[in-house]
Amino acid sequence: MSFIPDWLTIDFLVQNVAWDFGKKALFAIVTALVTDKVIKTIINTVQPKAKLQGLRLIVPMFCLFFFLSLLLGQSTLSVPSLEGNIVEIAWGGDVTSKSDGNQLQPDTLLKNPVLLVATIKNRGNMPSVVDNYSLELNIDGQSFQGKLVMVPNTVTVDVNEKQNLTLFGTDALYDKTRTPIYPGSMITGVLLFSLDEVSASSLKRSGISFNLKYKDINGRENSILYKANHRIGIAGYIPGIKQAYSNK
Repeated sequence: MSFIPDWLTIDFLVQNVAWDFGKKALFAIVTALVTDKVIKTIINTVQPKAKLQGLRLIVPMFCLFFFLSLLLGQSTLSVPSLEGNIVEIAWGGDVTSKSDGNQLQPDTLLKNPVLLVATIKNRGNMPSVVDNYSLELNIDGQSFQGKLVMVPNTVTVDVNEKQNLTLFGTDALYDKTRTPIYPGSMITGVLLFSLDEVSASSLKRSGISFNLKYKDINGRENSILYKANHRIGIAGYIPGIKQAYSNK
């Protein structure tokens, strides 16, 4: 097992970085040769008797055009640039899951759950899948790791005294991001974590921070930091996922 990210491997550097610089160097060489010939032709035309044997323009012209190509040219280096956001989050309280869409199996009450809705957009120039989701909580300076739980067919959240909200397993973010996120597009999905090492009373404290981490196709880790001063619930319409409100 290699601990070197894919974007630092020899194959990636050769196929992307070296190729990108190689094309710019080739452009600079050709442009410098043409410019050198044009300048010498103009000088010969203006001053036919000028001695140009000692005039060396290739090297400075190459440096000039190579620098300009790096400065102004569009890079062909293909890398994804992922940006995430936690849209809504609920933790603690009552979260009920049903493992069967026909509700033939008994409900399951999750222990100290964290249910969140997150978006991931790709602002780079390369499609990318996303995986390796993890969640870290910080409560009063102590860190706790959440356990990623499979989102069941339905998850019901106690929103308030009068309403429940149901989210659906078809919107699981880890499934949606198995399909590449193309540049300029965004995916919205649901993640569910359980906190076996955290007491229910600890989750009622203020100042809890959540750090959601994930990796792109090149193994680069990204994170979303969310700080909350009090326990909140998911409420309101969220574009990109299916949701259903019901009265208690």
